[in-house]
Amino acid sequence: MTTPEMRVTDFAPLYHKVKESLRQAIKAGAYAPGDLLPSETALCRQFRVSRITVRRALSDLATEGLLQRERGRGTFVAKPKIERSLSGDPSFARDMMRMGYVPGATNLTVSSRPADAHVLELLRLVEGDTVLVVDRVQAANGEPVAHQETIVPLRLLPPGFDPASFVQSPVFVVLEESAGMAFTRVRTTIDPRTVSTDDAALLGCGAHSPGFYVEQVIYTGAGPAVMNRGVVRGDRCRLVVETPLG
Repeated sequence: MTTPEMRVTDFAPLYHKVKESLRQAIKAGAYAPGDLLPSETALCRQFRVSRITVRRALSDLATEGLLQRERGRGTFVAKPKIERSLSGDPSFARDMMRMGYVPGATNLTVSSRPADAHVLELLRLVEGDTVLVVDRVQAANGEPVAHQETIVPLRLLPPGFDPASFVQSPVFVVLEESAGMAFTRVRTTIDPRTVSTDDAALLGCGAHSPGFYVEQVIYTGAGPAVMNRGVVRGDRCRLVVETPLG
């Protein structure tokens, strides 16, 4: 394996030179996802810098998501994060397909229940209104990345609507094609938080690992119609928002 050399301008701090040299090596394929990096001692010798300098460089790259540091094991090249667009289409399945991933859903359940106070407020419902809740673990290329609920007021679904449709097709495809909903805009809120023990068990990640709580209200021309809410793995996903100017 070819070892990286420091080629960053001499005006940059030493840790920055080490960081950029390692970044270039990862980008060039000298280290592949899952590869173990040389030890801190070896990197100190390679770059002729102190351990503090190496640790700062590795820490910065880990914060950026390029590296994964595991106590007692070492520092590994992280798998590229999955980008989840929150700019428009609320459909996870279609978004993943656009990004070149194969979407999937597991642990899928469909149930009806009275809307809680938060849902009543956001979807402008009245107390006692019943909602249909589609709960599932969302996956990209077979890897669990999010635990999400989609909440739909029963009164917006046509007579004879079969909830089993959600088991057979992506949720928003069903809502558009079988329930006739035409969505016009999405309001999204994102809160950073750690993954709960229950969600971690579903998502296959460590309890209290980084995550995002994402809540979306999806509108039709008549007003708020559907709600998404759930936890996205922060260790495997990057949330992207694109906003037009002007």
